[in-house]
Amino acid sequence: MIVGRIRAHNARRSAEGVKVRLWRSLYPVELPSDIAVAFRYVDVSSHSVVFDDGTVVRDMGDSIITTRSTELSIRLMALEAKAKGWSACDIVGNEDFIVGMTIACAELGMKPVGADDQTNALIMATLAEAGYDAAKLGRPGPDAKAAETAPENSAPSTKEKPTDVVPETTRSVSEAATPSDPAEAASDLDADNTDSDTDITPSL
Repeated sequence: MIVGRIRAHNARRSAEGVKVRLWRSLYPVELPSDIAVAFRYVDVSSHSVVFDDGTVVRDMGDSIITTRSTELSIRLMALEAKAKGWSACDIVGNEDFIVGMTIACAELGMKPVGADDQTNALIMATLAEAGYDAAKLGRPGPDAKAAETAPENSAPSTKEKPTDVVPETTRSVSEAATPSDPAEAASDLDADNTDSDTDITPSL
């Protein structure tokens, strides 16, 4: 008879590996380790991820929503959007969410798009400040690249309208109301009962 114990850190690594494999069964791309270690669980059937802090990210098909705007939830939403083949994202949410999602989309080569002139102005200003050239984002096809640095002190063009250059594969991301019980958050987040005032969706 062999008797032994599984060390705690090995058990944690094993559990983390299971969660990553579940997530990658939905999105076959690399998942940064700092995001993976923050997963509480992954619900494949509802395409939902619950983080340790109770934040939920759910893929609704034509939109991706989150219950809370955090660095990790924003980055995960952008990764999922990219894995789904979206090249541009309509962003709906508060200012912090819009700014964070704009950068996350740009880092992956996707074009961020706002629902109104005020949001688009914030997006353009955020891209310019971070050194991204909006005209080089969201290009469909195998040659699409992450944003290239814009010339220093360049200002966003006031002539360009994001809807004029949005590709076919744009989708939406947003933040939804926080559920009272994070353990049931994945099942609670559905299209009928969620107050989705912050999200990303395709920009068609």
